[in-house]
Amino acid sequence: MVQSCANVASVRATKRIAVIPGDGIGKEVIPQAVKVMEAAGAAVECTSFDWGADRYLADKVTVPPDGFTTLAWDYDAILVGAFGDPRVPSNVHAKEILLGMRCQMDLYANVRPARLLDASLCPLKGIEPKDLDFVVIRENTEGVYGDLGGVFKQGTPDEVAIQEDINTRKGVERIVRYAFEYCASNKKLDGSPRRRVLMCDKSNAMTHAGGLWQRVFKEVAVDHPHIETQHMYVDALAMQMVRDPRGFDVIVTNNMFGDIITDLAAGLQGGLGMAASGNLRPGKTSMFEPVHGSAPPIAGKNIANPFGAILTAALMLAHLGMVGEAHKIEAAVLEAVREKKTTADIGGTLGTREAGEWVADRVANGLKPRKFKAYVGDPDFHDGVIERVRQQATEVSVEISGYSGARYIVRFTGVESVISHNPEGMVLYAMGEAEAELPLRHFYFANWREPDEDGGDSKLVIDARAFSVEKA
Repeated sequence: MVQSCANVASVRATKRIAVIPGDGIGKEVIPQAVKVMEAAGAAVECTSFDWGADRYLADKVTVPPDGFTTLAWDYDAILVGAFGDPRVPSNVHAKEILLGMRCQMDLYANVRPARLLDASLCPLKGIEPKDLDFVVIRENTEGVYGDLGGVFKQGTPDEVAIQEDINTRKGVERIVRYAFEYCASNKKLDGSPRRRVLMCDKSNAMTHAGGLWQRVFKEVAVDHPHIETQHMYVDALAMQMVRDPRGFDVIVTNNMFGDIITDLAAGLQGGLGMAASGNLRPGKTSMFEPVHGSAPPIAGKNIANPFGAILTAALMLAHLGMVGEAHKIEAAVLEAVREKKTTADIGGTLGTREAGEWVADRVANGLKPRKFKAYVGDPDFHDGVIERVRQQATEVSVEISGYSGARYIVRFTGVESVISHNPEGMVLYAMGEAEAELPLRHFYFANWREPDEDGGDSKLVIDARAFSVEKA
């Protein structure tokens, strides 16, 4: 059974989206993601599929005979919720729908961004959004998820269970190449380039599969001399991820390790309820799903975090070329986090529907501009003098000497424009902020001197995503 909804813009080709909420909280969070897409004015036409436990229990059908062919030929992308229901202990429907979709549609690249929207979401001390922005590229069709193997003498003291780990030259090479190409063509959230691909394995123990990954990684790296390479064993990588994740950029790994470390990464960005992912086959219909599962214990209680699903929808829109709509959605989610208009798991008091509706309203009606009149963190900052302005890529630092002699550094990240005229030596009245279209913020340094005085024509205006002030 399918149901349709449409939000068709006349100025561009409409993209057809297959929506499969699935089980548990998937049936709660996916409607919120669809609502937000429609609020953003995305040129999409959605068709809802009832694949999941309810359908399986009703007629024992997991996927109709032509199901995957229909998705591949008739739709531009697939938005999925989650699968898993205690009424189906074997989870056969989840296996045949989700793993079947990945394998039969050859969705070989699982892309899972780990981005920190706001410092309040990270359990690690001192980690800011600019410090946590990496992507895990997970091989999605091989490894131990092919369910190859078997059990011999089951139920006896001599029982033997074998689970095969499949790694083909073709599968490993194409995911490694995809990781290098992703690094070369995708920037970080603040606009700075990505520079490094790290390959994660356990080749000191899994020597045969690990040896293949090692050889292929080194061979492909030769074709990308401008990209740095790095290798870590999966256990060392997990330890480093919770000690200091700032050095990570693009990580490529196998199916099982990618599954595990991306759950760990989700914990750094606010939990599984904030994590988005895409299952991609470049140039073909791809599938997008939040990282979290169906969460049966909280299903139907209106407490699940919808932001992972909403950010997944944004990831899908960006993949389909609707970058502006995706940015609007991401900015609205960021504003919701800052305003605590969230579910309880990340500090808010709203339910699933209410959090989704808040984001949809902000997307449809415009975000409330973040604005302050002047920085007042330390009065010594005022009457100070700008000593030096430095810019590197999308980050600008302004060094200020306070009137007492104390030194400050104002750091701007995600910088998109700078208007500067003889700023060094400017005597400050304040640093202020004017209204701007989110996610950008418009900062200015107010000159103490009058325009007709010496130095009165000095100015410094910066459009950036964020700023911080620290004593040097």
